[in-house]
Amino acid sequence: MPVSLRPLLPYLAFALLVLGGKWLLIAHYGSLTPMHDEWDGIGYRLYRLQVEGRLGWGDIFASFNEHRIVTSHLYELLLLTLNGNVWNPMLQMVLNAILHVGALTLLLLGLRDACPARVRGVFLVFATVLLGVPLAVENTLVGFQSQFYFLMLFSFGAARALTRAGAFSRLWWLGMACCLLATLSMASGALTLLVLAVFLLLRQWRVGGEARLTAALLAGLALVSIALTPTVHTFDDVRAHSPLEFGIALIRVFSWPVVPGFLLIIYLPLLRFMLAQLRRPPQREDGSWFLFLMGLWVLGQLLAICYSRAAMPITSRYVDLFTLGLLLNGLCVFRHEQERSDAAARVAAGEAALPAAWLPFAQIWMVVVLGGLIWYGNHVIPFLGQKLVFSPVAEANVRAYLQTHDYDILLNNPYPFIPYAEPGFLRQLLDDPAIVSVLPPNLVPANAPREAALVVGLLVHLRALAILLLAAGGGLLGVCLAKGPKP
Repeated sequence: MPVSLRPLLPYLAFALLVLGGKWLLIAHYGSLTPMHDEWDGIGYRLYRLQVEGRLGWGDIFASFNEHRIVTSHLYELLLLTLNGNVWNPMLQMVLNAILHVGALTLLLLGLRDACPARVRGVFLVFATVLLGVPLAVENTLVGFQSQFYFLMLFSFGAARALTRAGAFSRLWWLGMACCLLATLSMASGALTLLVLAVFLLLRQWRVGGEARLTAALLAGLALVSIALTPTVHTFDDVRAHSPLEFGIALIRVFSWPVVPGFLLIIYLPLLRFMLAQLRRPPQREDGSWFLFLMGLWVLGQLLAICYSRAAMPITSRYVDLFTLGLLLNGLCVFRHEQERSDAAARVAAGEAALPAAWLPFAQIWMVVVLGGLIWYGNHVIPFLGQKLVFSPVAEANVRAYLQTHDYDILLNNPYPFIPYAEPGFLRQLLDDPAIVSVLPPNLVPANAPREAALVVGLLVHLRALAILLLAAGGGLLGVCLAKGPKP
């Protein structure tokens, strides 16, 4: 292997371990039966129109709630075509996991220069444990949630490109394309543009350079994107209607995964680092600026949740964003500990005065966070147990209705005994020939011959593949940490 690629091996190990964990979770708890939003967001709004030959660009760009999930729509259409026009939620989950792991790996590579060399190994282990434990199970076990991963992927790509590129260079155009795709992935993609604009101006103020044009373009595009974001009045009840409601949501979100009130502990490392970064002597080519930018991005996403979902900010689908906040704070903790160690070495060598009294904040932070993650995990386990019970029942009820068209089967079985909360709408979909023609083979066995053989083989052997990935990733990470190149 080329020497230049060896430092990337630990990040490959991270990707294999996290992907293997996700695939093992999907193999054990995933279901071929579409669930909840999948029926509306994919089946009714997309696949039905595609089968009927009525799908147009207006439908692809149409909003789903407040979001324009164009990237997810194109992705879901591609998967349907590649799988012989058969809808397979398990395939979507498997590929969504690849999208998520790809975005996380891109983020870690971007943070590499911000992490002191001597703590990169322990930080990578921390990242693997934090991001590999299945906390955001709703996103992992539902094929419809690719929009979260496209948002991350394109936001991180835009950040990497636009912070390194000169105006109108090839890399600059790539970054701008990623910005556009982020806004077409979720409504909060507009914040990616706004955060980038603010960051470029802050960095120019501190270290010089010429970024005003790019910042102005990004800010203008962000304002246009925000103006075009639809207002869905059915969600009025869950938005923040006062500073008090917003403040309560903020305390809950920024205290996750522990009880509300711990926000000053959880996010203090990141906030301390960001303030210090603005006071540091100017250093333009400094990996710390990427960490600063990612801090701004995560804070922006979490503040958007506090406003738009103030009544229910702590839900499983947002946990993938919450864990990014813990990741960045953890990196700041490791940086601080390395700085303290270096200061102690200078004191021992007589090169500096004795520092102020030491408070074991890093140890306190780690204990609080790990304890909170264990506490939150105890709420995830019952959800997974219920999914094992209810998924086969929901599948059996849908299959029974397709065979008999007896509405009482749906009417007398509330969600999650059926896979959608409104039995009338589910009945409408199951009576639609266009929908039935693409349903997965566990519901309509006649559709099985059309499925791609590669997809069938992948899902049949998914558990074995997941174990293989975990074994390969664990072995590679062990070798890298023991005697290989520093990550």
